Amino acid sequence: MMKTHYFVDFGIRGVALRLLFKLLPKLTHEQLYEIAQILYVDGPNECQIWTLEIYKWIDFGIRGVALRLLFKLLPKLTHEQLYEIA
Repeated sequence: MMKTHYFVDFGIRGVALRLLFKLLPKLTHEQLYEIAQILYVDGPNECQIWTLEIYKWIDFGIRGVALRLLFKLLPKLTHEQLYEIA
């Protein structure tokens, strides 16, 4: 069995991007958007891939908030509608 060797970038940018990946779930939408804009300006390289990843996290966060709100309100709305029918 051949062993696969992965190139690990220990440059400042490579380390920063790996750390950023660990921080993504903890950042606010505003912070994610600002970081994505900074990385996008950097040019067509690995940073654009990270920009897309950040935008996916933003989208996931917005959907997550909307779903949590819906699940919180749904029983109340359903109860109110059933009460009106009865």
